[in-house]
Amino acid sequence: PGAFLAIQVLSKKKAVVGVLAVQLSSARVVSALAANLEEGDHQNIYLVSDDGLARSPSIIDGLFNVSDPLPNAAHIGAAQAREEALFETVTATNGQDALVEPVAIPGFSWSLVMETDRGAAFAVVREMRLAAIGMIALAVAIAAVVSWLAASRVTKPVQALREVTNALAEGDYEAQISGQNRGDELGELARTMGDFRDRLKQADEASTREAEAARKTADVVET
Repeated sequence: PGAFLAIQVLSKKKAVVGVLAVQLSSARVVSALAANLEEGDHQNIYLVSDDGLARSPSIIDGLFNVSDPLPNAAHIGAAQAREEALFETVTATNGQDALVEPVAIPGFSWSLVMETDRGAAFAVVREMRLAAIGMIALAVAIAAVVSWLAASRVTKPVQALREVTNALAEGDYEAQISGQNRGDELGELARTMGDFRDRLKQADEASTREAEAARKTADVVET
C-alpha cells in the first residue's frame, strides 16, 4: 500500500499542462517519519490530508492504515485546516492523553501530526522534581542533626551542601560540591549528591535531545 502526492505543472502562461504524481511507499514513509523517534508505543507520527484521511499508516501497529478516516478530534481538525498549534491535553489515536503538534507541509494539502503520550513526556520532569524534593528534605534533616551535634568544623560543609541542594532544585547543574574527599558521613553525602547531580543533568540532556529529534523530524518532512 502507498499514497500519492500530486502537483500541477504550469506553463509560462500559468496554464495547467499536466500533473506530476509521486507514489509514496508506506514502508518508506513510516521509516522516514520514525527515524528520530524513541522505541516504544508512547509516540506516533503520521500524515493527514485536508479530507481527514490518514496518508501514512500508524507507527503504532494496528491503529490505522493509509486512507483510513481519522477520529474527529481537535488536533485532526487543525491538521486538516493546516493550522500549526500545540495541543497539551487531547486524546490521541491510541486513546491515551497526549501532547500533539500538527505541522503543515509547505506546497501540499497535507500536515504532519506528532503524538507523544503525556505521561511519558512529563515522566522525567516528575522524577526530577520528586528526587529534588527528597534530597532537599534529606539535606535539611541531616543539617539539623549534625548542626546540633557538631561544632563549626561541621557547620560549614553542611551549609555548602544545603546551598548545592537548592541550586540543583533550581536546575543549576554546574554547582560545585565540596567535601567529596571527606571520609565521614558528610563526605559520603557529598559524593551521593554529586552522583545525583550527574543523573539529573543527563536526564535534562536526554529530554533536550528528544525535543531536538522531534524538530529534526518536522524539518525533514517540510523539506
